[in-house]
Amino acid sequence: MHNIGINTNCNCGKNYKETLENIKKSGIKNLMVAFTEKDKEEKYLKTAVDLGFNICFVHLSVEHADETWTKGGVHDSWYRLLKHELDLCHKYGVKTVIFHPTVGNPAHKVISPNPSALKDFEDFAKYAKELNIKIAVENLDNNSYEHFMYILDNVKLDNVGWCYDVGHHNLYGKDIDVFKLYGNRLFALHLHDNLGNYEYGDDYSKDLHLLPFDGNIDYARIAHEIANADYSDVIMIETHKKIHGEPKLYEQISVSEFLNEAKKRAERLIELISNARKL
Repeated sequence: MHNIGINTNCNCGKNYKETLENIKKSGIKNLMVAFTEKDKEEKYLKTAVDLGFNICFVHLSVEHADETWTKGGVHDSWYRLLKHELDLCHKYGVKTVIFHPTVGNPAHKVISPNPSALKDFEDFAKYAKELNIKIAVENLDNNSYEHFMYILDNVKLDNVGWCYDVGHHNLYGKDIDVFKLYGNRLFALHLHDNLGNYEYGDDYSKDLHLLPFDGNIDYARIAHEIANADYSDVIMIETHKKIHGEPKLYEQISVSEFLNEAKKRAERLIELISNARKL
């Protein structure tokens, strides 16, 4: 039976602690802690642990992820930060981290994948392996698929896999059968919804992060893919009560109503996956 989790940056409180307290009231016990503010990473982890949560995933920082493919001072300092975040994850018992191969902004022009940068990523992954941490590389926008696939195709360490972001796949790279390519290396899920109406831009307004079943994603099909991949970890809802684009579906409901609905959607997904496994 899958456990249910939610992201900490779901806009469900006035501050981080209030958000976690509200999540706890909903009965959700598992978190993906998102490192969204510099120098607050340990505070985020400690607060979650002190409130009794299981931190199943940590979303590593993404601000300078494009530097993964460069070289020089900023590239080196970027990896120093990521290794520091791994150290914190190890300290607080986190076993899986989410890694952006780029920032994930369609308007960015990122340096092409290259062997030198790949070696640095592999060294980073080996460091994670020493800490017993898995790295789940996330599928992002069209421009990032090249980088996402380059890592998975060339790094064969058993602690390197991928995080399936269903909403991103509904917007970008629909013609790429990621489950066929990498299904046996699925480490994590980001489950949300959108309308699939991608337009080139840099405001993320189409990446709505609606609750599952509020957009046009075929979750019956997705459930079969997850079941066939033999994924047994947390059903992670990655959503935002405050929607960046349109429609703004959740402004008129309370935080508790939103979180309870998120839990219900996760339970519905678990049922779909369970039924798919019986076929």
